Amino acid sequence: SQGYLRVGTHLAIEPLQLEDSEQTSSDILRPKTLREFLSFYRDSMQWRAKRRHALLEGIGHTGGRRSCVRSLDLSDYDPEERTLTFLNRPESGTRLKRGDSHQRKVVLSEEPNEVLHEYVERERVDV
Repeated sequence: SQGYLRVGTHLAIEPLQLEDSEQTSSDILRPKTLREFLSFYRDSMQWRAKRRHALLEGIGHTGGRRSCVRSLDLSDYDPEERTLTFLNRPESGTRLKRGDSHQRKVVLSEEPNEVLHEYVERERVDV
């Protein structure tokens, strides 16, 4: 604890309540914008294979939702086979939008696989 707030302050804050319709976004990452972002990250010494880049590679290559890509465990990635395996894990709170019917294995092309491998080796923090 850094001591910035008094103990129990969180109890005085009322959590934000959203309607079901407010809990999703209709924002779409357009293909042209995705290509521009990926080009920037792939060519950047500073930003290549950082968390945002790895996330965009995953979303762009698999077509998965951000929450779907974020739900991946390290064991779901096989750099040798170049695959990501999406599993529905309701017991751990990482559900796929349509449950077990959306479980799948996706083969990665060379560039996304390289970026994910670099991210895992250099940037990923073990939890």
